[in-house]
Amino acid sequence: ARRLSIAEAKWALRSFPVRRDLPDDPVQKLRERAVLAVAAARDDDVLIATTFGAVMRVRPQTDVVTSRALLIDAVYEENISEVISHILAPGDIFLDIGANVGAHSLRAALAVGAGGRVISFEPNPRVRAQLAEHFRLNGIDNADIVPHGVGAEAGTFKLLVSSRHAGSGTLMPPAEITDEYLKAYSYGNADSVNVWKLALPGEADI
Repeated sequence: ARRLSIAEAKWALRSFPVRRDLPDDPVQKLRERAVLAVAAARDDDVLIATTFGAVMRVRPQTDVVTSRALLIDAVYEENISEVISHILAPGDIFLDIGANVGAHSLRAALAVGAGGRVISFEPNPRVRAQLAEHFRLNGIDNADIVPHGVGAEAGTFKLLVSSRHAGSGTLMPPAEITDEYLKAYSYGNADSVNVWKLALPGEADI
């Protein structure tokens, strides 16, 4: 089969979901060809439809982990994503600590609905801009973005980031989520937070 043009590939990725249950399905084969076409074209701005109903903009050439996973599977860290979907209920509060580009925050925002709240902590300004864009693209108005990291000590710290992996970043030394943040973003009571998701370096101390 001929290689798809980049325009055809983008259309296929927007239009057709992943079908792992039907690996020989013609639509799934088309999607696989589209992934290969996008990768070969070195295009760095592709809108995709996720498996949970959100739209995300992936950049597979500059983000070799998160964006490429979304490009191929239309979901990031599927096991975590499914847990978030099953645990959260309408009206819940979800803290996403290390929100990255927002794959889990988006799913949580859809799960908790208008009566719930998502609070996304992301210190990396480049990634945080993508997170904000994803909220705008999906009309998410029940989420707040906090431009800070989380760790054991309060203060101002250097942020070390990877140029090739959006979700990779380390605060040196780690920063802290304070009681003030919890009170401000969980409506006065830290115990009202229903679910936390932590994406932190292995050496982080919370």
